Amino acid sequence: MKNIIITTILFLFSCSSGNLKDDYIKLKSKDIIIPNYKSVILNGKDTLFPKILDTKLKLVIFCDSTKCNSCAIDDLYGWKEVISNTKDFKDLSYYFIFNCKSNEIQKVDSIIHTTFFNYPIIFDHLGEFSRMNKHIPKNDLFHTFLLEHSNVIMIGNPRMNIKTMDLFKKTLIKYSKICNNQ
Repeated sequence: MKNIIITTILFLFSCSSGNLKDDYIKLKSKDIIIPNYKSVILNGKDTLFPKILDTKLKLVIFCDSTKCNSCAIDDLYGWKEVISNTKDFKDLSYYFIFNCKSNEIQKVDSIIHTTFFNYPIIFDHLGEFSRMNKHIPKNDLFHTFLLEHSNVIMIGNPRMNIKTMDLFKKTLIKYSKICNNQ
């Protein structure tokens, strides 16, 4: 029985690994365009787009209309530890981009405005990010990625496991040295 379960898991993974590879290639195939957002939500209030987001390295955390936005908003507080552990990287900013279905705009807007998260949240109610980046796969595994300017240099959520977090930190160290030498 144990062998059947392991074989089934391996079979399912091997069938999907081709899709994962295709999605990886698709995401890395083009630059990521971040729309010229004028404002963000910070500590529950609308504010002008802050200069702190204008950095060479950007970790994009994208929640599209297929995901439970209120769940993702609740999950924001889990990012505090990652942000705290990377605060010494001055060339790094975090882009929390939320897009939702048109019939949920008011609900999601209300939830974001009652969330006192002390890092800017971009509420992309017009879906500009998705429209400008059609090459981003639908799979949530590809909705967190690190950019150098507009180039994807790492894909994965550092909160998912220790190995991804270690890779994230190593990548930050590598690219911070490159940024400082320019």
